[in-house]
Amino acid sequence: MRAVLLLIVPCVFASCAAKVYNLDYRTYPELPELTMSKVLRKIAKVTPGLERKVFHGNYGGPGNNSGEPKDEMDELFRRHDIAYLEGHKRKELIASDNLLVAKLRSLDDSDMSKRVSAYRKRAIRFFRSPISHVLGKPLDVLFGLKKKPIIVPGNGDDGNIQGSAK
Repeated sequence: MRAVLLLIVPCVFASCAAKVYNLDYRTYPELPELTMSKVLRKIAKVTPGLERKVFHGNYGGPGNNSGEPKDEMDELFRRHDIAYLEGHKRKELIASDNLLVAKLRSLDDSDMSKRVSAYRKRAIRFFRSPISHVLGKPLDVLFGLKKKPIIVPGNGDDGNIQGSAK
């Protein structure tokens, strides 16, 4: 546990340099990952047995793989990731968590596999827990720091930058 904390703490502080993104999400662009999400994703991938429990599709779990969502639940996680990228206040991120929980609960799990249904239940438990109000949140949002604007290149064929700073 101590080793995990030693890995996470420096990256938590690095996440203070969060950026503002303006992307056309209808085209499923590659979503930038928060620094903390990258760290948690790497830890989960190298921890035996954890990877199967922590990730679902392209967007469930810390970080994302980008691309089109694998199913309806994965689309909910994608929208949640977008809300985190655009969120400016802790209250907005917690509202996004609450909306995700409500949407996950409304999914019909009768045609889900046992693994997917179990993942859905774990995600609901996590986002309802107090630890979710801190773990995975960018520090600039937690501490009310201003986000640094950045222009993100789009997927256009003309090579023009489609994103713009807010």
